[in-house]
Amino acid sequence: MAPEERRVADRRAQPKKSPALPIAFGAAFVLLAVWGGVQQWQIGRLSSAQQDKRLELQIKGVNEHLALVDEELTGIVDRQKQVLQRSDFESAHAALTRQFETLKKQVESLRSDDSTARDLLALTAQIETLQTGMDALGKRVAALSVPKPPAQTQPVSRPSQKKPAPKPVVLTPPFDVVGIEVRGGERFLSIAPIGSTRLDQISLIRPGDVRQSWRLERIGSSTAEFDVRGTEQVVFLR
Repeated sequence: MAPEERRVADRRAQPKKSPALPIAFGAAFVLLAVWGGVQQWQIGRLSSAQQDKRLELQIKGVNEHLALVDEELTGIVDRQKQVLQRSDFESAHAALTRQFETLKKQVESLRSDDSTARDLLALTAQIETLQTGMDALGKRVAALSVPKPPAQTQPVSRPSQKKPAPKPVVLTPPFDVVGIEVRGGERFLSIAPIGSTRLDQISLIRPGDVRQSWRLERIGSSTAEFDVRGTEQVVFLR
């Protein structure tokens, strides 16, 4: 047999390759690709759901904070009604109320729009600013609510009643006043020890002289005036 005929016979004798194997490999590859795509889609949906849940919780927290702000704002308004109404408080209340209504609308829009965490942070900062303004206004209203102590009235001064002058105390001289003597045109007062009748015990004193704390001030026609430790004493002459 010729060589060429032998090669043809060998090729015919070899088993033919089945076309099912490449098709199986292709199908497996397609299935893997589809499965991978499904997994990625599920992961994406899960991540999106987690983000939505987290965003929903954050929005819930903002709503709760905003509800507290609303309650405090109402309390401030109620307390202000108990004190004097003033234009500056009214304008402050109006400004806070406008801010509050704006924030409520922004919170509602978070549910419908594609909001992000950055939007929530900005909204939270605005709520905190509103909270600070309400705290300051609440302190001012509370300060006005504290009753002021009544002004102390000064007692009406009554004219002081003059006390009656004490009656002068009449003292008894520690000596006997004998009488008046005139010598050389000068008048003297003659005195003697109490109960003495001896002439050699009689002494003469002039105004300015002191005997036993009694100072002679002046000699009258029928009296002699003495100063006894700041007290005036008048002795009538016999």
